[in-house]
Amino acid sequence: MFDEDEEDKYKERNPGNSLKRKESGGGGKSTLEELIREEKKKEKINRKDHWLRCGGMIHWKLHVTGKLFHSGLAHKAINPLELFMDALKKIQSQFYEDFPPHPQEQIYGFATASTMKPTQWSYPGGGINQILGKCTISGDVRLTPFYNVKDVVKDVVTKLQEYVDNINLNIHKLETRGPVSKYVLPDDDLRGTLTLTFDEANSRVACDLNFRGYHILCKATEEVVGHVKPYLITGSFPLIRELQDEGFDVQTAGYGLMDTYHAQNEYCLFTDMSQGYRIFASIIAQLEED
Repeated sequence: MFDEDEEDKYKERNPGNSLKRKESGGGGKSTLEELIREEKKKEKINRKDHWLRCGGMIHWKLHVTGKLFHSGLAHKAINPLELFMDALKKIQSQFYEDFPPHPQEQIYGFATASTMKPTQWSYPGGGINQILGKCTISGDVRLTPFYNVKDVVKDVVTKLQEYVDNINLNIHKLETRGPVSKYVLPDDDLRGTLTLTFDEANSRVACDLNFRGYHILCKATEEVVGHVKPYLITGSFPLIRELQDEGFDVQTAGYGLMDTYHAQNEYCLFTDMSQGYRIFASIIAQLEED
């Protein structure tokens, strides 16, 4: 099973459009809404509870405030870049203590454990000889579904905020970099500060191993490729989750190259696409046998 952040990638390639809100003819309804309405009419939904799961995602931003000053007088500045690096090290250490790798991840074939890491860095322009006064770092948390909390997303958000609050309260104890690096300037009555914000979290995706679609997909893949080994990653799949919530049997598959996944020049091979075509032909043939 291959998982990818399909809505984010669609938006990157089609600015101003939304995969979720792509509308048909003149009906004013999205393709997803039409599909849900048609399926409800059939009243053939069979819900199950035993799920093989994929990860959820939380977007976060850490706003760091220091003190701008000339780089030749570093002792008079609070360097927000250094502050972020030292703070993030502590935040990540605490996160991995609270959300360590889970034994079930290997059993279910997860490619990674839960992670919390930065992915973007932004700061105001300035000269190379200037220590900036602030910067903003963005990143995400990717979660596997094996933690014993009712609402793991809420729990993670609460934990991250606690980490940041504790650093702000004890910023004078935070490890610094070199003899003049500091995050508190007593003479100026200034302290570096961290402010944490969150964007909307994405729900985790679950593929049901007991649904017929799973077994048909596995059989078709083994027939064409010669082997099949389902696995999971902590990508996000918001549209598929909406379909699952409506009772659809949703299975995910892909036939691209994992080595180029999200690469700047992402590409696939015609031989792989040909295999995918034959797999879908096998799926159709199996369904027609009924």
